Amino acid sequence: MLKELEGKGVVDIAKKDMDEAARHGILKPPPEDVGTVGRLFHQAKELFKFYVAGLKYVGVHRKEVRSIQQRVKSGGPPLTWREHRFILTNRSDRIKLVPFLVIVLLIEELIPLIVLYVPGMLPSTCVLPSQRERIEARRHEKQRGAFALAKAMDAFKNVSVEKVQLQSLDGGDIKLLCNTFGISSWGVLGMQRYRLKTYLRKIAVEDKLLLSEGKGARLNKAEIAAALTDRGFLLDAYTSPQQRDLLRWWLRNVKENDTALPKTPEDVRARLLIRMLQGAAP
Repeated sequence: MLKELEGKGVVDIAKKDMDEAARHGILKPPPEDVGTVGRLFHQAKELFKFYVAGLKYVGVHRKEVRSIQQRVKSGGPPLTWREHRFILTNRSDRIKLVPFLVIVLLIEELIPLIVLYVPGMLPSTCVLPSQRERIEARRHEKQRGAFALAKAMDAFKNVSVEKVQLQSLDGGDIKLLCNTFGISSWGVLGMQRYRLKTYLRKIAVEDKLLLSEGKGARLNKAEIAAALTDRGFLLDAYTSPQQRDLLRWWLRNVKENDTALPKTPEDVRARLLIRMLQGAAP
């Protein structure tokens, strides 16, 4: 998808996003007999309506989150992996709500630039399908680049995985791990290390939920792919059944190694990723 957009300007890409959304019924297409100005006005109006609806959904989802949390608090069925992801997404959306609302109301023309260069500023409910695909494609491209670099450098060749601790890894190793997980590697070493620790602790919470649900047995194909991508796997060479096996491999290993010493959730998961980079994963 990214190759298709090479050489195209922001306006062309934004137009393609809206055309794709109209083709799938997400945005109402302009009348066939409308002129250029009328077409642009129609698209701007439809896009504004889409953003307003997306912002309203953030509030709707917040009510659902409260209902889930109240159920768990009152002793009802425990939190599921899907619900946990839903809660995290809504929390992220609410953080983005105010700055994005200001942009929509005051400088809407900047949105195409934000979509292209700072997509993380958009609430998930305000992202068009083609934009979401592009965001994911860039993340996968970043991960593929990290794996290729690790292979070319023979990274972690002489590292004893059992002794790996994030605190002892140098800047190059931390940046490589960030890129392999597909998270931001921007900033100084302290920022990178903190971001990586926070991310891996989040993965540890999800691992615990997935282990309680039969090692991800309830997940569908798309959810398994998303879970594996979050854990640094490249999925291009694996079939759907193999992907399910990979997730079981990860969960089995974190369960066994979470009791090892020295132990922290982030160290255990960093060790598993390094094993993958060393070619020791299935």
